[in-house]
Amino acid sequence: MPASGSDTAPTAAREAAAILRLAQAELARGDTQAAAARLSAALEDAAADDEPSRVAALQVALGAAELARGRGEEAQHWLQAGATAARSLGDAELEATALNDLGTLYALRGEGDLALEAFEASAARAEESGAAPLHVTARVNAARASGSPSDWAQAVAAARALPISTTRALALLGLAEPPMAGTGGDPADARQRQLDVATLLHEALETANALADDRTASYALGALGGVYASDGQPDAALELTWRAVRRAAQADAPESLVRWYAQAGQLQASQGHSDEAIESYQRAVDQLTSLRHRTRWGGRLRASSFRDDYAPVYEALTELLLTRARRADGAEQRQDLLRRGRATYERFKAAELRDYFRDDCVDAQQARLAAVDRTSPSALVVYPIPLRERTVLLLAWPSGRFEQHEVPVGRERLTAEVTKFRTRLEQAGTRRYLPYAQTLYEWLVAPYVDTLEERGIDTLVFVPQGALLTIPLAALHDGERFLVERFAVAITPGLELTDPQPLDREGLRALLAGLSQSVDGFAALPNVVQELAESQAIVGGRVLLDAAFSQQALRDELATQPIGLLHLATHAEFTSDEGEAFLLSWDGRIPLDALAQDVGRLRFRDNPLELLTLSACETAAGDERAALGFSGVAVKAGARSVLGTLWSVDDPATADLVHRFYRGLLQEKLSRARALQAAQRELIRDFRYSHPAFWAPFQLIGSWL
Repeated sequence: MPASGSDTAPTAAREAAAILRLAQAELARGDTQAAAARLSAALEDAAADDEPSRVAALQVALGAAELARGRGEEAQHWLQAGATAARSLGDAELEATALNDLGTLYALRGEGDLALEAFEASAARAEESGAAPLHVTARVNAARASGSPSDWAQAVAAARALPISTTRALALLGLAEPPMAGTGGDPADARQRQLDVATLLHEALETANALADDRTASYALGALGGVYASDGQPDAALELTWRAVRRAAQADAPESLVRWYAQAGQLQASQGHSDEAIESYQRAVDQLTSLRHRTRWGGRLRASSFRDDYAPVYEALTELLLTRARRADGAEQRQDLLRRGRATYERFKAAELRDYFRDDCVDAQQARLAAVDRTSPSALVVYPIPLRERTVLLLAWPSGRFEQHEVPVGRERLTAEVTKFRTRLEQAGTRRYLPYAQTLYEWLVAPYVDTLEERGIDTLVFVPQGALLTIPLAALHDGERFLVERFAVAITPGLELTDPQPLDREGLRALLAGLSQSVDGFAALPNVVQELAESQAIVGGRVLLDAAFSQQALRDELATQPIGLLHLATHAEFTSDEGEAFLLSWDGRIPLDALAQDVGRLRFRDNPLELLTLSACETAAGDERAALGFSGVAVKAGARSVLGTLWSVDDPATADLVHRFYRGLLQEKLSRARALQAAQRELIRDFRYSHPAFWAPFQLIGSWL
């Protein structure tokens, strides 16, 4: 017998509540996509059944899930729809929930005024509904958004008035944090603020202990350790930090373990206990590995905190290992420490790219480092590692042995010199770049250059970092000649991310595509016709020119043909946000993600893409994250190597260099790095293109063989 309407309503309500609980559990695990899919399906059912209250609740929940995924437009749509529906239904608590999440969305976007307005509205609606926990949460968020001392004091009083609960503990922790970015200053002077923070953290800890909430207790303890450290009490700070580590381990909270192990390492290093500090930082780095596949709350809505939060952990461990190697008792221990330093730096480079691309392409491409060291007997791998007070040059010789040199130049000074060099290098009419080219040569090459030729080294493979990613190291100058005139130069985002295999020339199939006409407001590239014709004469293959070069045509060719060399002569841009990187086809911009997906299919074949040439690409000058994306494009696309440019180059010079590069690579059978070196040296000898603005921006990324 069918259930009556009175029976159906409670059943539907229970089902909706169960769906919301399951979605909340999925969000807590970081499985935001599953939560959004579950809520979206439930919302369709509720709409079909004409259940307005269920629809409103599911809209707000779906908005929260989309917010967690970092899908700002979708989150705003559902949260605003849910808030409107809740208001029409008279459900003030649900409206307050939606408004609070909208405030968070606006805050992540940097829209401070809108965030404050939404938080205050949420607090008012929550107070009307009698939802005290939600009211306090919104008040805390409003206080952090405004930065007002009076708002902060009122929020503290409201949080303390709550009964023992998770909401109370989290509110106290939130009030102990600095105001949101872009808002007002501290609520009191620094010393009083420190005392207030310590008091709030103690209260949060007491609340968490009463709830047996290890995760929250860990955060309170670790934050207290930071307060004691800043107050000059390292022993007490370290004791609190280890307590935070134990509680984080009990809660299975790797993100907290990273933070507190690193804090312990910093405290130990400050006390001169380098071996203990190395052990603590190593544990922090190991925990970072377990976080690599976790969905980051807020996704692209949140600016990457990698540089501020995680990079210092890798860098601190690397620096400690390299420093400890200087004081090693014997050669064997020194080599072990240097090897560990290199391994840590490689993990850092992989994590940095993973953060930029925000996907698993790095894991798919990572090669076996042990087999790489002896792959190329004539190549020296150079790690220039900029630290706060010095720069370390870590050398990995073909024999498998390591060596380090130090230059008393810190990261800030090095970055300033690199920026000036890059700016002047693009000015083709002057030689104002030369003093900077010589200074950087003295810092980055001179300490070891005298031993290279006697050891049979003809290729330098740099693993650059930071500002060094933005410049062509081939253009460094010893006072008489450019570096590339003595050595072939290649770069790699990390040796673990490189597949250094010699070019398989047998049956190499090429695809060449380009635009000679103006598209989407970009300038025409008239020499592309000549560039593609001359390149085809050497490499063969099919040409897609102008209207024939559509995204679908490119996709079809890559899907049906075993392409080994892909030459794209078109505008391409790399930006600080990987999601905005693109190359231009006849029918519009092809996002780097889409290109990587199309090219990436080749990595699963017996013969992956050997070479991707991007002959008109450029990166934002001085933008380290844009240059990071450029250096990692081989990894993203699943290609063994990429030839591209740091800035847009004169058309005839590009055609000339690329033609010479292919001739050396395929006809003279030089390695990729030496083929590029030969092409660049020929341009240097040509008075029309001798200035490095024409030949230097060409970078070989990935395999140099």
